[in-house]
Amino acid sequence: MRSMNGASKFDVEVDRGHKIISPGDAPEAQAVVARIDETVAGLDLGHMEFPNKPYVHTGLLDMDTLEAGDPLIRFALNPDLLASISRYLGVVPVLHQIGVWCSRYHPSAARGSQLFHCDAKATSQVKVFVYATAVGAGDGPLTVVDAAASTTAMKKLDYKFRSRVSDPDMLAAVRPEEIHPLVGPRGTVALVDTSRCFHMGSRLIEDSALRVLALFQYVGPVAFDSSSRAELPFSRFVGDETSRIERLVLQGG
Repeated sequence: MRSMNGASKFDVEVDRGHKIISPGDAPEAQAVVARIDETVAGLDLGHMEFPNKPYVHTGLLDMDTLEAGDPLIRFALNPDLLASISRYLGVVPVLHQIGVWCSRYHPSAARGSQLFHCDAKATSQVKVFVYATAVGAGDGPLTVVDAAASTTAMKKLDYKFRSRVSDPDMLAAVRPEEIHPLVGPRGTVALVDTSRCFHMGSRLIEDSALRVLALFQYVGPVAFDSSSRAELPFSRFVGDETSRIERLVLQGG
């Protein structure tokens, strides 16, 4: 693994809290895109039932079906990616989740994760998104507020985690140039600290294309107590050939 003091294309500025990388600069994401295509092949995503939210399905991948050599696991353990996330968090992260998500248009008013919010899993975390479809302004892009601006907005709004913030309230608390829709072509990689950055997404306009992506969630080891640590979903991949860093990422110690 690269040094915590090195530099990588995946590095995220602390005050910004997010970064987007073009497909040409992240060729390792192509195997992830192909794996997503395989996962959703044969699914009628435009008409299938979405179990929890009518605008996004977050359970298209069964994590129990993953194997050690899966492209999703190889990407999740990419040394440059892990080094960048470690530098950002100040600690070797724990891989908590891998998912394949699909967002589609729904005519109801924005609600839930379609409104600005910060995630409550940890005080700081990194979610990595790999786009399997092109995402334009009308395709419900993940829209992120810079981390420093989000900190200021939390104080202005007296924000409580798990609550939602309307667009007018957010625009009253931050400047428009501090809000960034993360658009890009197929193969784009986005890194976002969803605990420190206000964000919202999946607001697709009518007749927009489906938005399909992979999600990789990394948190610090302090997000888990000793009982939950034993149940981390990727600890089963630890073996005799697993490096020390990979062991920390997969099972938290």
